[in-house]
This record gives sequence, C-alpha cells and structure tokens, in this order.
Amino acid sequence: MALFQKPPVTEEEIAASRPLEMSPEEVVSLDEDEWYAKAYRGEKVPQLTVRAVLMGTALGFLLSFTNVYIGLKTGWFLGVALTACILSYAVWSTLRGLGLAKSDMTILENNCMQSTASAAGYSTGNAVISAIPAMLLLSVTADNPKGVHLAWPLLSLWVLFLASLGVVLAIPMKRNMINREKLTFPSGTAAAVTLQGLYSKGDEALKKARMLFAAGGISALVPLLKDLEIIKKVDEHGKPVRDALLPGQSNVFDWLGGVLPAAWTNRMLHASGKSFKLSDYQLKLDHSVVLVFAGMIVGMRITTWMVLGGLALVVFITPPALEWTWTNAAGNVVGAATRPGAAWKEIGIWYGAPLLVASGLVSFATQWRTIVRAFSGMAGKAPAQGPFREAGEREGDAEPPPSPEDVEVPTKWFVGGMGVSGLGVVIVAWLSFDIPPYYGVLAVVMTFALAVVACRATGESDITPGGAMGKIMQL
Repeated sequence: MALFQKPPVTEEEIAASRPLEMSPEEVVSLDEDEWYAKAYRGEKVPQLTVRAVLMGTALGFLLSFTNVYIGLKTGWFLGVALTACILSYAVWSTLRGLGLAKSDMTILENNCMQSTASAAGYSTGNAVISAIPAMLLLSVTADNPKGVHLAWPLLSLWVLFLASLGVVLAIPMKRNMINREKLTFPSGTAAAVTLQGLYSKGDEALKKARMLFAAGGISALVPLLKDLEIIKKVDEHGKPVRDALLPGQSNVFDWLGGVLPAAWTNRMLHASGKSFKLSDYQLKLDHSVVLVFAGMIVGMRITTWMVLGGLALVVFITPPALEWTWTNAAGNVVGAATRPGAAWKEIGIWYGAPLLVASGLVSFATQWRTIVRAFSGMAGKAPAQGPFREAGEREGDAEPPPSPEDVEVPTKWFVGGMGVSGLGVVIVAWLSFDIPPYYGVLAVVMTFALAVVACRATGESDITPGGAMGKIMQL
C-alpha cells in the first residue's frame, strides 16, 4: 500500500467515510480488542492523504505561535488539536463552497490533519520556550542588554531532531497509555467530540457549531481587551501612558486575609517580619480565558488537585521559605524565596518536580508486564487464533479482524528513529552548545524516562510540565 491514500470521490467512498454511530465516550470504554473489532476503520477508509497532511502542516505552523505565547507566560504547553479541527473544517468547507475542492475532507482525514498540526504545535514546546530563552537570558550583559539570539538555521535543526526524537519515543508509549490504560488526553477527546459534532447532521450539529464559534469569538476578544493599550491617561508622575480596557489580573481575594482566622493567616501575611497581602502570593483572578477553557477540558478532578497544590505552596511552603536564609559562596545572605510571588519558581518547583517524576515512574513501573507485552507485540505477529477473532469466524475467513501487530508502528521504526534522531541531538549539542557527547547520550537515554512522566501528565491533565522535567534533568 502506498504511503498516502487517495481522498474519497465516489458516493460509495464518501458514504464509507462517514462517522460511526458511536460517541467518543463509548469508544473510550472499549478495550483494545473491542476497539479493533468495532471502531477501527481499516485501510479502506482514507485517512493519511496529501491534503490532510498539507492542511495540518499549514495550521500547525500558525498555531505553534500560540503555544509559544502560552508557554512563555505559563510554562505549560497546551495542545492545538481542538483549534486545528475547527479551523480545518471551516477552511475546507469554504474551499468546497467556492468550488476549489472536489470533495469534503472526511472525519478521519481531519483527525489525521489535527495529529499533524499537534505535532507541529508541540515541536515549539520545550525546545523553544524553556532552554532557548534561558540561554538568551544568560547571555545578557551590561554591554549587550538584549543578549545573543540563536541563529535560526541552528534552532531549526535543533527543533527538528528533538521533535523527531519525541515522535519515535511515542511509538512504545502509545499502545500502553492509549490502548491499554486509556488515558483520556483531554484536548484529544475534546477534538473527537468536536469532529463528531461538526460531521453530524441536523439541528443538534448546527447548535454545536454555533456554540463552538461563539466560544472562539469570546476567546479572541478577551486578549484584545487585555493587550491593546487604547486608553490614554496620566500616571502618578504626570507622564502620559496608555492602558488596556481590561486589566490582566484582579486582586479579588485580598479581603479574605481580614476575615479568615488569624491562626491560619498570621504567618503567611507577616512572614519574615513583613506585611503581605494574598495578592502578593499570586492569589489573583486572571482575566485570561485560556486557562479557564483548559480547565473545562481537563475536568473538575484534575483542576481541583491543581488548586489544592497551589494553595499548599502558598500556605505551607512559601512562608517558611521566606524566612530560611543561608550564606552563599560569595558571602551574601540569601533566602530560599526572595518574595511571595516568586516562590513558585524559587522553591515550589523543587517540591513539585520530584513528586511529579516519582508518581509517573512508579505508575509506569507497576505496569512493567504490560510494557513488555507492548514491546514484544510490536516485534511479532498475532497468532492465527486469538482474541481478535469474533465468534463465528474460522481459520479460512478471507478478511479476519486486524490485530494490533498488523496496525501498530513496527519496532524497527522505533529503533531506527531513535538512532537517527538521538545521534542528531548528540551531534548538534556537541558542535553548537559545547555539550560533551557523553552528556548528550545521557540526555537521550534519560529522555525516555522523563517522556513517560510528561506523557502521563499530558494524558491526565492536558498540560505538559516541560519546565519541571528540565529541572529534573539538570539535577
């Protein structure tokens, strides 16, 4: 079979490409064998087409800038799958209406498109918004306050090898975390629900489409209100300045410090002999809708635990960190945290990152039998009689149901991809960043363990903790 499939043209091909009468929630409830028997569409339904890849590449290029923006502001990387699905459907419907496209893009083509866009979007994650900005900041001097920017050809080559390494690392993890554990990957599930709604018919589909575009309009309006400085005013020094219509944050929780029992708040509001407000601890209402919508996708359970983690940092960790001091090598007295608002990066990350890594690796280790089966399954074929055959099927059937070994990416792709991409990472790091080859090899080896943790965190919360993983690698 050719690498790329042809898009459906005839009425029969288009009919075969329509969505299944099965909701994403029902699909998630299926185990691996049931999924192959009931949901897998096979090679007869086009998925990997040239137009799907080109559309995903174009949208991924544009949407990757949003990941850079969010990542630089929050340290998190949010998937672009949902946005890509909506934009692709809208763009292709427009092209179809103008007569520039012969047929609509099918739901599976659109799914392939969003996978391509997500790959492009995530490639601008850790590689671009963590280590590279850190290098820029480290290059700032009094004579060169803007620092030294990395040459774009070198940055492109670095991102290429890192992105390739990440893709091949997903090969063994995919079957374990998606097929077996059935991690939800919230933005992926949301993309599936969105596609199901866009490709369904009737009034319900129209209502869903209207809600999608209404939410998109709101999310596009809020940044304009926050970032466009269109109000002219005079500051306290008498100088004319500009301000936005909507402030970025509001200190709406400061009043709680006056009504909560003093035993709860005394140390927090008077740490190290100074007076603080709750807003000094970054307990503020952020007016950005990005994280609000992310919370809707993630769900109440994950969001609640994240809130509790933030409160634990503010109440139990930051106050004593403001009081802990020691004398460094230069003879200066320094504290574990310099101010309440910076405690999350100065002390909090050193608590959170080890907990995150330990939890992910322990969970991964407890499923070692499943992992071994996944690796061994990629290397061989399923037996002729096995759990993938339904009742009534016999040895002589013309088209037996597919087995995972017939569909999953083969092991040789993983081995070859690791060799090429890993070698590329080591060489570029050595020649361009003066990282010794043995450290480069160690980084590539450690990547698998940290990728397991990051993948699990993304599958459960839709947030990839790239910054925390970087700290663990530094240790």
